[in-house]
Amino acid sequence: MDDPMSVLFGLRDFEVLEVVETRDAVIVTVQTVNPVLSCPDCGHPAGLSRGRPTVTLRDTRVGVRACRVRWAKQRRVCPNEACERRSFTEQHPAVGERRRTTARLRGELSRQAGRCARPITEVAAEHRVGWHTVMRSIHEDARARRLGLEIPPVRHLGVDETTYRRRHRFVTNLADVEAGVEIDVIEGRSAGTFGAWLAARSPQWRAGVEVVAMDASGPFRSAVRTHLSHAIIVLDRFHALRLFHTAIDDIRRRMAWQLHVRRGRKIDAAWRYRHFLLTGWDRLKPEHQDRLLGLFNGPEDPDGELAWAYLIKETARETWRSPSIGAWGNLLQLLADSPSAEHRRLGRTLDNWHDEIVASFTIPVTNAATEGLNRKVKQVKHAGCGYRNQHNYKIRILQHCGPRP
Repeated sequence: MDDPMSVLFGLRDFEVLEVVETRDAVIVTVQTVNPVLSCPDCGHPAGLSRGRPTVTLRDTRVGVRACRVRWAKQRRVCPNEACERRSFTEQHPAVGERRRTTARLRGELSRQAGRCARPITEVAAEHRVGWHTVMRSIHEDARARRLGLEIPPVRHLGVDETTYRRRHRFVTNLADVEAGVEIDVIEGRSAGTFGAWLAARSPQWRAGVEVVAMDASGPFRSAVRTHLSHAIIVLDRFHALRLFHTAIDDIRRRMAWQLHVRRGRKIDAAWRYRHFLLTGWDRLKPEHQDRLLGLFNGPEDPDGELAWAYLIKETARETWRSPSIGAWGNLLQLLADSPSAEHRRLGRTLDNWHDEIVASFTIPVTNAATEGLNRKVKQVKHAGCGYRNQHNYKIRILQHCGPRP
């Protein structure tokens, strides 16, 4: 029957000799059970014993208290006279060679700081280890899982950018849209940076990409057309409608300066109802609809530009709700007839992205998974209070947002 103390301790091939409780920690003295030792150089069976040196290891907590493991290791003589190693000390996979922490503690540190995106200083203080110990555990787990080194095959690729430092230092996030996981993070957001990353992939990997979902980014589109010429680029509904929302905001701000020679304030109806202008008509309460109608017929919209912008935005929503080439043509005609320069500029943008938008009508692939991962990426950034080391930032993102083991 197994020793209950050894079962509670939980490390296979170890038996508990003694447990001592101190004010700061629980100290567990252990030894291996019937180890079969051989020389690590020549493989010859171990000879005579040369004592039992004791090493102290840090282990996972026992309840709310720290745990220290005192391992009484065996030191043996190598009887092979041709071997240069005269003696050796036993090792165990549960600890590792020349380590002062157990493998399960390193795994727990990596899980909490990497996969759960907790602050490293907080995890280190909780387990009474150093900051570098936690970071080494994260990198060790990342190497074991080949994160960032082996890019899995992807059919639907999502591309987006986020900032990771001040002064607009960007990284490009690459996601598997189907699986909803991050596959890599590269510094920069230019066509050259993204194109170099695509060029570094194997021909088989590039041939497997069928659809690329992105926002209206010219550099990303240029890189995809160069290195993934067979792939279909999709500008999804969310990013397309956001262009119409931006146009409404630009018109509202311009009119505030024209009418009041200042920015909008609470006393201005256009400023108070700015959120209603971005909300679908069918989602507004009746009283909110009346307020919008009062705005469109009031002095803050003398030329009807806001009313025209809202009509175009609602037409765009209906176009993506029931997409067709005819509805798309009517929307472009409304933009061409609009008196606002913002809408004429938007029309040129939509003409430039015509193929990518029309592709979204028939291909049910969006960049929603990538946008959702961006929130988790920001959670990693906030947990670290910013990053100076871009490699550490990348590893922590892949730990938190990448494929689960």
